[in-house]
Amino acid sequence: MVYSKLNVLHWHIVDEQSFPLEIPSYPKLSNGAYSYSEKYTINDAIHIVQYAEKRGVNVLAEIDVPGHAGSWGVGYPSLWPSATCQQPLDVSNDFTFKVIDGILSDFSKVFKFKFVHLGGDEVDTSCWTTTPRIKSWLVQHGMNESDAYRYFVLKAQKIAISHGYEIINW
Repeated sequence: MVYSKLNVLHWHIVDEQSFPLEIPSYPKLSNGAYSYSEKYTINDAIHIVQYAEKRGVNVLAEIDVPGHAGSWGVGYPSLWPSATCQQPLDVSNDFTFKVIDGILSDFSKVFKFKFVHLGGDEVDTSCWTTTPRIKSWLVQHGMNESDAYRYFVLKAQKIAISHGYEIINW
């Protein structure tokens, strides 16, 4: 009977304060971990997923974008709107989406569950309108903050789908 139920471990891997998983495509992301000793290697993640799968548990990985991502810029400061306005992730920077693509590419080799969680909650987009270059990008693209948020979420979803995932957002 227990195996007829869907058992899921929702692993909220990264958050505002810490990026503890080493990502081969972008190794400096884990510079945002609480400390050097508080990191997971890809092999650690593989072991956790295998351990769970042997017990009938799927591991749902979550990266929370575009908010809750202050830790991302510790290793890659260009992901921040500015040094003083560190989240949400920079919607105007193509590098932001290349990093998300790299993370999800690496995830797809570890997290075999068909779903990935992209977060999307509690996003204060004011940095996008108070950072001059992002404000200019918004004007250039005819977007307000809500449009930019929708653009970000849909682009992140498209990236996840390209890696074979189905999407969950808050």
